[in-house]
Amino acid sequence: MASPLQTVLVISHGHPSIRPGGGENAAFALHQELRSCKGVHSIFLAAAPSDYFSKDQDLICYDFESEDWLVKATVDGWTFQSACSLFIGDSLHQFVQRLQPDVVSVHQIMHVGIDLILKLREWCPQARIVYTLHEFLLICPSNGQLRNSEGVHCCGPVSTGCPQCLPTKTSDQHLLRQLRIQMLLEVIDHFISPSFVVRDKFVERGIQRHKISIVPNLLPEQLRSLSPISSAQDEELTTVFGFFGNCTEPKGLDLLLEALLQLVHLQLNAKLIVHGPVQAVLEQGLPRNDPYAMKLKELLVCLEENVVLAGPYQQQELPSLMQEVGWVVMASRWLENAPVVIQEALACRRPLLVPAFGGMAEHVRNGLDGLHFAPESASSLRDVMAQVCSNPEIWIDMMDTLAQPLSTETALKGHLDVFGIKTSNSQIT
Repeated sequence: MASPLQTVLVISHGHPSIRPGGGENAAFALHQELRSCKGVHSIFLAAAPSDYFSKDQDLICYDFESEDWLVKATVDGWTFQSACSLFIGDSLHQFVQRLQPDVVSVHQIMHVGIDLILKLREWCPQARIVYTLHEFLLICPSNGQLRNSEGVHCCGPVSTGCPQCLPTKTSDQHLLRQLRIQMLLEVIDHFISPSFVVRDKFVERGIQRHKISIVPNLLPEQLRSLSPISSAQDEELTTVFGFFGNCTEPKGLDLLLEALLQLVHLQLNAKLIVHGPVQAVLEQGLPRNDPYAMKLKELLVCLEENVVLAGPYQQQELPSLMQEVGWVVMASRWLENAPVVIQEALACRRPLLVPAFGGMAEHVRNGLDGLHFAPESASSLRDVMAQVCSNPEIWIDMMDTLAQPLSTETALKGHLDVFGIKTSNSQIT
């Protein structure tokens, strides 16, 4: 007798084709893999800006074939009130009533809102709700980065709130936010964390350790089973560095540019290719004299011949884009979680330079998958870049020690185990 069909509703704070990002890509890759599982029916529901909807619309089908849906995104980044109508009989309620999911896999409340998840608990009392922790937003009200306005890492809010980072927020406002997050936590059956770093921070804040499972993010099909890259033909790339991702201040692009400028002053040949929306950061920041945007502009002027601004990219382009660089560099100022760009680089057989802390150090073995440098130190990054520029054999040797990305089967099985779903797929053991 065939097992009954299990329905999974994957909820993401954005659709990767609308708002590319690591969390969005990971959620969508999970949805795609679930669709290939026998006995599993997966639906993808992503938050999207209001201009994707006509008047009085809260929910639209984005891709009928792959069962992608969009729900109107909230702009409330404090208490996370959902923007869509949650009344009985309205479009979202009817949508959920038709699905009656057995599992709700939530990836981030930003843009989605807390109310939507609370209603799902009410409408689907039988469903297992699993929340994937992509950062520290449920702890830290300042961008979820556990890093204060002076750049010092912290443990999260105290009883009086966060007066240094958020001086305009009253203690009552902080209390309201905490109460709403507590309501959310109480309806979650289990948590997934892609890193020990994030899990341990949430255990410190009161979530029981046994309620958080360590399960890696999934990569999409196009980043798996790539052909090995010949180290001999690409030795010339050992002085070419690549930055991939958002270009905001927490991601530390300015640190990388500072390190490169110091490297150039040492008369070492080096080139940086930036794949990310640098121009958008400059266009938004320069008119209001934003210090970070002004700093980026000054550095880029000084490094004109050594930096290529390649612009935004789509994840499916990465295999070809990463073949143009020898090293993938992260310079984030915060702990990060399990950056998808690390998985992407390893899948593309590219070693990394990363700060020696947080999820970056956890997922990049120093000397095997890449090299570590002191966090937030342009001079330390410069020294590591100088080391690899002067010694191409480091890159060649590392081609033999790079970790293989965890198999899709292993990562998918981890999710299915947490979901409580058994599948007959022969490749999942």
